[in-house]
Amino acid sequence: MLARTTWYALGGDDETVMVPEPAQMATAPEPVRMAAAPPPPPVVRRPAASIVTRQAAPVVARVAPVGAWRLQIISLSSRKAVRREWARLNTANPDLLRGLTLTVSPNRSGSMFRMRVGPLAGRDAANKLCAGLKRRRTGCLILRPKP
Repeated sequence: MLARTTWYALGGDDETVMVPEPAQMATAPEPVRMAAAPPPPPVVRRPAASIVTRQAAPVVARVAPVGAWRLQIISLSSRKAVRREWARLNTANPDLLRGLTLTVSPNRSGSMFRMRVGPLAGRDAANKLCAGLKRRRTGCLILRPKP
C-alpha cells in the first residue's frame, strides 16, 4: 500500500509525493566487497647525471642585414603565431635552420605577419635550404637582397 506524504516548500507551493509504506520498503542491499588493488610498481630513481634535458632554442626577432638573401616560410595572422610556428619548425628541422635568425614583418595592411629567416650566404645557399624544406613538406619563397 502507498502512503501519501505532503511536502511544504518555502515558496508556499505544496508538493504531494507517493511513497511506499514502511513495511513495504525493501531492505538495503549488502555492500559489494571489491578485491584489493594490486600495489603500484616500485619507483626507480636514476642519478641526476643520467637525465638529459633538451632546451628549445630561444626565438629572437631581428632584422636581417641589408644585402642578405632570406627565405619567407609562412604568413600568419599574429606575431605570436609566427613565433610559435618558428619554434616548431626549428625543433623539427634543427639541421636546416640552425644559425638562422627569425624576422617577423607585417604585410602592408598589418593584418598578416610574415616569417622570414636569414641571412643566407647567397642564392645557392637559399636554393639549397628551400629545396631541403620543400622535401620536408614546408614551402618557402626566396627573397633576394634589398639594394
